[in-house]
Amino acid sequence: PLFDAFKLLELKRLTTEECRILWRHCTGREMPLSQARALQILTGGLPRLMVLLANFGKDLSFLNLMDNLEKLVDDHTEYFKSSIESIPVKERKVFVSLATLWQNASASQVAQSARMDVRETSALLNRLVSRGIIIESEPHNVGLKRHPKTYQLTERLFNVYYLMRRGDYDYFVKDFVRFI
Repeated sequence: PLFDAFKLLELKRLTTEECRILWRHCTGREMPLSQARALQILTGGLPRLMVLLANFGKDLSFLNLMDNLEKLVDDHTEYFKSSIESIPVKERKVFVSLATLWQNASASQVAQSARMDVRETSALLNRLVSRGIIIESEPHNVGLKRHPKTYQLTERLFNVYYLMRRGDYDYFVKDFVRFI
């Protein structure tokens, strides 16, 4: 009965320039276009995650950034956890495998990580793509060799969340903090 009392406002994904504007509004600092693009990729262009990351990136010392990264994950664990738990079980297994890999991965790489059949994994990846949870890149040719489609999480902060929760984040943290 209260549904009519609320107005639903859908927030679209932000462009690179809109990410720069939101960053400036949240932090009071300008940001180079290349960093804005990196933030857009990391957050999937979602305004909520952009604001979380802007609050995280206000202090630039390495030790404080590390503390803030852990605080960001701790403070928003419910958001990350509930988003992951809303994914059906088999699709979640594929999602988590892709989150663990951190990089773009082919269906066969995800299947190997998830210990699943490649055909089933490919079908689940397509479902996740159609729902906007992951994105795919088109295959490309290098010389005579054709490379397969690769996949990554739409919102790269889920990679950070998942790897930090597993305690398996040492290899990417320095690059992540350097980009901020």
